[in-house]
Amino acid sequence: MELPDQVKKSIEEQKKQCPFCKIAKGEIQAKTVYEDEHIIAFLDINPASKGHCILMPREHYPILPYMDREDFERLFGIAGEFAEAVQKATIADKVQLFIASGYAAGQMSNHFLIHVIPRNKADGLDMLNATGTTTQDAESLQTIGRNILAMAESYFKRNPASWHKPREAPAQVRTFTKEQVIKIVENNPQLKEAIIKTPDAIKQQIDSNEQLKQLFSTISINDIIEHFRAEAGTLSTVAQEAAETDDAGDVVDDTTRDAPADRRSDEQAAPQSLEDASSRQSPPDDDSEEDLTDDTHPDDKPRSKEEVNLDDIADLF
Repeated sequence: MELPDQVKKSIEEQKKQCPFCKIAKGEIQAKTVYEDEHIIAFLDINPASKGHCILMPREHYPILPYMDREDFERLFGIAGEFAEAVQKATIADKVQLFIASGYAAGQMSNHFLIHVIPRNKADGLDMLNATGTTTQDAESLQTIGRNILAMAESYFKRNPASWHKPREAPAQVRTFTKEQVIKIVENNPQLKEAIIKTPDAIKQQIDSNEQLKQLFSTISINDIIEHFRAEAGTLSTVAQEAAETDDAGDVVDDTTRDAPADRRSDEQAAPQSLEDASSRQSPPDDDSEEDLTDDTHPDDKPRSKEEVNLDDIADLF
């Protein structure tokens, strides 16, 4: 990584006062446990546990991103073997490698270090067990992942490496609003019926059906189920009221049929108004009242719409 001149100048000033650079040069005594031309390891003067070591490059790098490729490969190339040696030497249950790159991450010195800490059960080092207490939602994780990928690709464009193979950016997944999902379901009677009658089966299919997975990627399936079941309940109430009205009409017709014949003939013979008289004199229309009666039921599926299979949902997007 090519550093600006101002950063290089600042690093040179840090070296003059850096105690770890002085340890690397032998100007400050330390209990060294490993060293070569580029790397040195020694016991920490304030150990978190017995055998706590510091592994570092001899060259001064304030933070990890400033380290050149050669020293990076040397340092992390030996870190695994060194950790194994520390674990065996201290008879530890495990070894923890702690890296702090930057003040916010807990870095206390201006020289990049790797802490190699032997760990045992009940050693009281709970502060090193970094387990989060909150979880991130899927949308935030996707955003962070895309940002990291973009930053990494940007870095390797500026600093090409023979071992690095550019990754293709993930395909953009189309998302829908709740209103759009409702409209798509409305246009698919088969899916709508399944949501109302067998919602659990639909939930199980979401993970295995790519089209359903895309449809409900940002919208809760429970919200859609609740919407259509409530709508179905309203339609059922309307249908019941209509049925009760039809029943009442049938009772009136039955009463009329049961009336005395002479009374019915009198009522039929005597027009109640001029409109009645006119209607009796007029010839019957080709489109009779019976032809205009709507026999459809509220719960019937629209006959004019073509049934769409679950596999064809993509055509509706």
